[in-house]
Amino acid sequence: LSDKDIENLEQSGKLGANQIKKIKDARDTARTNIATGSVDAYAEKVHPNEKAQFVIKRREALFKDSAQDAGKLPVEIYTEPKMARYITPSALNQRINNGLSSTEISAIQANIQNLKTILPAEYRKWVKWSQTPAARASGFNDFV
Repeated sequence: LSDKDIENLEQSGKLGANQIKKIKDARDTARTNIATGSVDAYAEKVHPNEKAQFVIKRREALFKDSAQDAGKLPVEIYTEPKMARYITPSALNQRINNGLSSTEISAIQANIQNLKTILPAEYRKWVKWSQTPAARASGFNDFV
């Protein structure tokens, strides 16, 4: 469910605040499970030979929506090593705007720095991003 979908549910008046919170929590749990690879419950109807592609597409989808939506993803998704390749600078900027602790910033930075050895071309965009005023103001160190 998108934020807009949940907003529509809230505005409909058909669900109470506790029910909306449960929906949001379940969505966050599902997203985190997709990020960490715990997708068996979501991939049960996917042919075993197609499961890896299913996981990749679901992970990509987390960051293909708007940067605002991606910026609301749980921090665990940004710190998950399997997700580093999917994070975008615009999504991270939005996540920074939504608040991060210094510990979370360090964990995200370490996760992105792992791209340097596994995906050097992808890492170059992060070197450039780390030199922006927004990155520096948030406490991210330069990626080199």
